[in-house]
Amino acid sequence: MKKLGEMTIDSVLLEGGGTLNWSAVNQGIINRVQTYIAPKIVGGDAAPSPVRGEGYKLMDQALRLSHISTERLGEDYLIESEVVNHVYGDN
Repeated sequence: MKKLGEMTIDSVLLEGGGTLNWSAVNQGIINRVQTYIAPKIVGGDAAPSPVRGEGYKLMDQALRLSHISTERLGEDYLIESEVVNHVYGDN
């Protein structure tokens, strides 16, 4: 991310799995979140999670979101929001 900043690139779309998402959250480089929800339930202990890794142990440590908007896209929903609190490193 520092290298991209040096190249004057100030916006990056991360489209990855739970491990990449946790790494980005844990490093405090997320300022906007887009979440897509489909009317389907997968479930189960082995079901993929949008954010893996260690996560936060306490609710007051959780990444808070604001300025939330929703949009229907066919059967799916897009939820967009901004990050309120940036948390950096090993929480």
